Amino acid sequence: MSRKKPKMEFRYYQLPFESPILTQLLNNKHLKFKGFFRTCVFLPCATSLVSYSLIFRSLFATDGLINSILINLGILDTGYNFLGNATSAKVVIILALIWRWTGYNMVFYLAGLQNIEYSVYEAAKIDGASGWKTFWKITVC
Repeated sequence: MSRKKPKMEFRYYQLPFESPILTQLLNNKHLKFKGFFRTCVFLPCATSLVSYSLIFRSLFATDGLINSILINLGILDTGYNFLGNATSAKVVIILALIWRWTGYNMVFYLAGLQNIEYSVYEAAKIDGASGWKTFWKITVC
């Protein structure tokens, strides 16, 4: 009787943890080129699956940009095959999914944040609330 190896199951659930912070930064009324930055963040969501997979394939290739940076920093001696190793390929897939869907989640946060009056933030500042407390109590909660 042969024993089967336990099957490794890989699941990825995106928790939009990066979106509230990024959205708060992009919602700042003093930010210049606000539309440009919002477009840059949302653009990966609007691109096709083929386009962004080619971008990540070229970034993480053995002679790609990521390997070039790591070699120039002295972290690696030769190029690492990120897509040839199962574990690092999963990490690359997770990074690609986060990069792709951050803009999608940001649209929902931005819609909510734009409904918060700026006077609420000013009142919190006058009352002595710290930046973190203002972010957490007004923006997130």
